Amino acid sequence: MERFAVTQAVCLPGYIASEADLFCFEQTHAEPSFVSHGRVQAAIVRCSAATPPGVDVAGRIVLITAADPGFDWLFTRGIVGLITMYGGVNSHMAIRAAEMGLPAAIGVGERLFEGLRRAAVLDLDCASRRIRVVR
Repeated sequence: MERFAVTQAVCLPGYIASEADLFCFEQTHAEPSFVSHGRVQAAIVRCSAATPPGVDVAGRIVLITAADPGFDWLFTRGIVGLITMYGGVNSHMAIRAAEMGLPAAIGVGERLFEGLRRAAVLDLDCASRRIRVVR
């Protein structure tokens, strides 16, 4: 358990070109992939692999680090937006959000995601390529 805690605390760069990159690096600014041209302002709910399937996500913007096809259940529960830390325009969740016309920001990066997860309400404006903390 102690080893797991240590590995969870380690922060690594997004790209490793040499051994030196492990000792000194700067978090890069990620460019999110915005899906749809929709805009939504709603409360957030944070999801992870540990989130129970019964969690109420209806009417909320879901924040999730990374989502594989096992998180498709989110789309059946009335979410109004999706934001992921990792992923890109061709990721499974981006494609699913596009199919449903759901406003989404995929791959916002660690820096922005950490700031967003402390919010209670977000304004996700995909047409303007903007995410704003309301409160």
